[in-house]
Amino acid sequence: RNFNYGIFEVEAATGKTRTVWSEERDVTNIRLSPDGKKLGFWVTGAEGGLFAVDLKSGKSKRIVHVPGPQWRGYGGGSFDWSPDGRWLAYTRVEDNRARNVWIVSAKGGAAEKVTRLNAFHSQPTWGPGGQYLFCYSSRSGSGIYAIPLKREDARLGDTDIKFKKPGDDLKVEIDFKDIHRRIRRLHAKTGIESLAVTPKGEIIFGYRGDIYSLTYDGKTAKKLSTVGGNSLVRPYAGGSKASFVRKGELYTTRLSGTSAGSKVSFTADWEHDVRAQ
Repeated sequence: RNFNYGIFEVEAATGKTRTVWSEERDVTNIRLSPDGKKLGFWVTGAEGGLFAVDLKSGKSKRIVHVPGPQWRGYGGGSFDWSPDGRWLAYTRVEDNRARNVWIVSAKGGAAEKVTRLNAFHSQPTWGPGGQYLFCYSSRSGSGIYAIPLKREDARLGDTDIKFKKPGDDLKVEIDFKDIHRRIRRLHAKTGIESLAVTPKGEIIFGYRGDIYSLTYDGKTAKKLSTVGGNSLVRPYAGGSKASFVRKGELYTTRLSGTSAGSKVSFTADWEHDVRAQ
């Protein structure tokens, strides 16, 4: 609208729309906070960066300053809210073209670089228990990497990660000292996309047009899709289903077994008033 990408809310029952964000700058990569009260998004331009808007009050705030167009390999990249909504993990392109993972308080302030390597990192994704941050990286061989957010008492191997179901009083605590030294590869595979972790501790990702699940310890991967050409995989909040796109159309699929997916039917009427222009 007005030659810029903004954010708008549509009431499903009435079709009534409300402007959430509309400025002479583009918005990209919108993500809802875990409590459903805020939206995080990238804003383009010299004063752009990672922003958050309160959906009730409409007040917005720049969380971190990252100038750039925020797409096509420049500026900010993917990001994710922590399960308690207190932190944001994001990637950004640095002057040497490396992409690293950073963590910043959802209230703003100084950000911490947690990967600290001249390599490619993307798709930071929090584990539901707040113990680990996952990402895709090419740092020591391409694949899914896990970053323990606190020091571990003992490390028996690279696949000793245990899923712990979060309680109602979840609070993500992070020990940033030497956090970059704790990262390790969980699952080796090149070209992973749409990395996500369900509330049940199941890791979901896309690979060469198919949808895969991976156990939390990284030991067992399973192909879930029976038809290829899938992208933009996103699990539902409950963790039992996911949505994805195939040939420009929206589908859903269960995550408990293999499936071709079910197409989501959608129609809309568009009225163009030439005289009003």
